[in-house]
Amino acid sequence: MTILRIIAVMIVAASLAACDNPDAAAVFGIDLDCSDFSEPQWVGDNGDPHNLDGDGDGWGCEHLA
Repeated sequence: MTILRIIAVMIVAASLAACDNPDAAAVFGIDLDCSDFSEPQWVGDNGDPHNLDGDGDGWGCEHLA
């Protein structure tokens, strides 16, 4: 594998991982909303950069429960 192909695979893997993790998505500059998840997300520790927690209780996308 060439170095460019390895880097491309790493970027794709990081992007896919970020879609399941609000903290990682914020680092990669990916904007998420509740349609990106299948269950509620704990956002209390990261300041809710994606505005998933409408009532401010630390849990985002609670309607998915």
